[in-house]
Amino acid sequence: MATFKNPDNARRDLSVLAQGVVGYNRFTFDLSASYATGAGADESLIEIGFVPPDCKLIPYLSRLSIPQLDSNGGPTGDYEVGITGSTAALKAAAAAETAVVLSGEDFIDADIGSQTAAVPVYLRVSNVIATLGTGTITFDVAYRAWNSDLD
Repeated sequence: MATFKNPDNARRDLSVLAQGVVGYNRFTFDLSASYATGAGADESLIEIGFVPPDCKLIPYLSRLSIPQLDSNGGPTGDYEVGITGSTAALKAAAAAETAVVLSGEDFIDADIGSQTAAVPVYLRVSNVIATLGTGTITFDVAYRAWNSDLD
């Protein structure tokens, strides 16, 4: 009796993520913590989370909560959200004087992820934030396994 199989099926591993399950992680960045000192300077990169290796970000399932970054009350600073080399990949320039919650359609449908390494996601300060506020940036990252058929 002959046995037949699709050779493409042999390369699919049996990890939970490879079966189509969505992974999730929550990252926080406390603006009043000692590690945040000087984070309001122009061109500062604040790492707000990362996409694990061998995974792709699912922007429409992710959520980003940003407190009022500029507590000066005036629009002195701006920010954008993205990755190294494309710091506006997820969110183009926005003013820093109001608190926001970004999710779903607020994000640009970015292609963020790597087969070999974790990919950090940054909030980049563009224009100096005069008085960096307090509060916590919270980034809820949803991701899926890298799929060579799609990616």
